[in-house]
Amino acid sequence: MNKVAVVVPVYLEKPSKDEKKSLLQTKMVLSGYPIIVVCPENINVSEYTFLTDKFIRFKKTDFKNVRAYSRLCLSYKFYEKFKDFEYIFICQPDGWVFKDELEYWCNQDYDYIGAPWFDGFEKADKNSKMLDYVGNGGMSLRNVQKHIKMFENPYFIQSYSSIVEENKKHKTISNVLNIPINMCKYLSQFVIPSRIGTKLNEDFYISKYAKKIVPDFRFPLPKIALKFAFENQPRILYEMNEQKLPFCCHAFKKYDYDFWKQYINLEEDND
Repeated sequence: MNKVAVVVPVYLEKPSKDEKKSLLQTKMVLSGYPIIVVCPENINVSEYTFLTDKFIRFKKTDFKNVRAYSRLCLSYKFYEKFKDFEYIFICQPDGWVFKDELEYWCNQDYDYIGAPWFDGFEKADKNSKMLDYVGNGGMSLRNVQKHIKMFENPYFIQSYSSIVEENKKHKTISNVLNIPINMCKYLSQFVIPSRIGTKLNEDFYISKYAKKIVPDFRFPLPKIALKFAFENQPRILYEMNEQKLPFCCHAFKKYDYDFWKQYINLEEDND
């Protein structure tokens, strides 16, 4: 079995200028690993051949929005495509890889690693508390067989009712659609768990519920995960990491780009 593949999800036929620079950086730093682009079945991939000649296609509806992409990343059909690899490194085009530590992180024996989160997620500020679970899926390392094991567990398709109970203070399908909880439990057999009124993307679901489904599913502590990746509050994470950069970061243009400018050069013309 191969150790790890770098998996780049895209949904547009042409990357933006910044995305292309990110992908070129990925290719330069991680050239020793297979790079696979995951994309809709209907797009022309010629603009990505500078990165790889390996493409895996899924239905175009799997990329129509964040909810659809989350469903794809919470499905057997996605991970089954990578069953010849022990790990996959999800590397979205809005991230940046600083150095080749990929094999090191594979050898740490975690089943999922992503950047730490702060209370409030996208709305977090410098006073927000770091959460005690990780982490962001945009740049994340995942054990393929452990994820497949999770999706094969009957609890996976029944877990929506647990989310409903845990989030009574939030809007849920039951009160939005004015249907009883029992009906939600029934419907959960056919839909991927989701939460109306709050953010529940695939990375949040895995971080919160994977261990309930697969008890030996392993996550790093946030103080270890920050060495793998930064997302929100990079200045705070940089100080916590003894003023050292992590292996990678996600959404650097979205979260404090003034901080990242000193480490990520988007001005050079790589075309």
